[in-house]
Amino acid sequence: MLGYVFIFLYTLYANYAFYYKKVWLITLFTVISGIASVTLNYILIPKYGYKFASISALISCFTLFSLHYINVRYLLKIKGLIPLGNILKKITIIFLSVALFYTFDFIQIGFVIAFGIRIIAGLSLIYLLFKL
Repeated sequence: MLGYVFIFLYTLYANYAFYYKKVWLITLFTVISGIASVTLNYILIPKYGYKFASISALISCFTLFSLHYINVRYLLKIKGLIPLGNILKKITIIFLSVALFYTFDFIQIGFVIAFGIRIIAGLSLIYLLFKL
């Protein structure tokens, strides 16, 4: 799920490269991200199992986002970008909410209590995202 967040964020910055006709960088960064994904899958899956394929996908998506941000910020030198700090605050809130949500799968508490806590966490996430 977090990988798709980074894919969305990547499009925010990749569109600058499209606009300034620097599309070869998009190709290069996509290839680098793909190589990172295949390499991480090759290393992690035999050692830790299929569950780590999602972690390698997350790292690959984050790599793609990071490369495009660096491209727009430092190579193309575009002014007036969406501040990275604002994005990172929201991603941190989402990450912590997802971690809290899945923590209750491992703790032995009642279904009703876990469901109630998840509802409260979800509503808190929505509130924090709109407040920021």
